[in-house]
Amino acid sequence: RSLVAGSHKFVFLVKGPIYLVAISRTGESEKQLSIQLEYVHLQIITILTGSIHNTLRNRPQYDIRGLLGETEETLMTELLSDCNQSPAYAMVCGLSMGRGQR
Repeated sequence: RSLVAGSHKFVFLVKGPIYLVAISRTGESEKQLSIQLEYVHLQIITILTGSIHNTLRNRPQYDIRGLLGETEETLMTELLSDCNQSPAYAMVCGLSMGRGQR
């Protein structure tokens, strides 16, 4: 599900026929990167609808980037940027806190 190569962390998410990969060297945990990939998957499904799974099952080589277009690419970039900066996403990631701090 994940691997580390040098200073880079690779996290993989497979949702049906959609394969997503996050590559990071900024220190996010595997869980944080997995959540970011979940958000990207939800964004893709929201834009293209769930029927994209059927299309990809029938045509696994199909490139969905053409369907997403520039606007959606910008939305996903902003989404991932917000995941790193917004405290709201940190709450979803479930930051751990020691017993003495609770």
